[in-house]
Amino acid sequence: MEQYRAHTTALDGQAVRTAAGRLTLTLSVLLLTAVAARGQPLGDDWTGAYLGASLGVATSADGDALRSLHGGYLEQRGATTYGVELDLAETDIGSPAGPVDKIARVKGRLGMVRKEVHVYAVAGLAHMQGRFGSDTGVVLGAGAETHLTEHVTLGGELLHHQVSDFDGTGESFSMNTLTGRLNYRF
Repeated sequence: MEQYRAHTTALDGQAVRTAAGRLTLTLSVLLLTAVAARGQPLGDDWTGAYLGASLGVATSADGDALRSLHGGYLEQRGATTYGVELDLAETDIGSPAGPVDKIARVKGRLGMVRKEVHVYAVAGLAHMQGRFGSDTGVVLGAGAETHLTEHVTLGGELLHHQVSDFDGTGESFSMNTLTGRLNYRF
């Protein structure tokens, strides 16, 4: 039976890596196509509020799809950007204490604009909730986005989540998420 579980987990991990690879390739193609198709620059000002949605995968052993809504504000000074974002996600990711149903993240963002691409790093807190209870941990990551139109941006984000002593179980829990993001900038 243990051999079956190990084999099943390996297959699930392989499926998650394959899905993450396909999502990465799709996002890369979309970003490059968007930049090439525009023909003319759409301005480099990233200052202002934005709302958006994202779809992605979690790369934990029990990976699953991730859907979220997010909103935030960015300020730009020269080529540097900084701001804050609130992200509310719904999922069914496996953890040592049971499935994680919801994730709320508050992230600080620090970035740089180069031509028409905005690249940024994030750091913040992630509160995970499930049928077992809830716990809060650290989230770190990076992302990139580009304008599709004056107000619409397309991007991707890779985040690492880490929780120590998950919900009092004595076990730590970590996972990575890879998402494609579509934003409307005001």
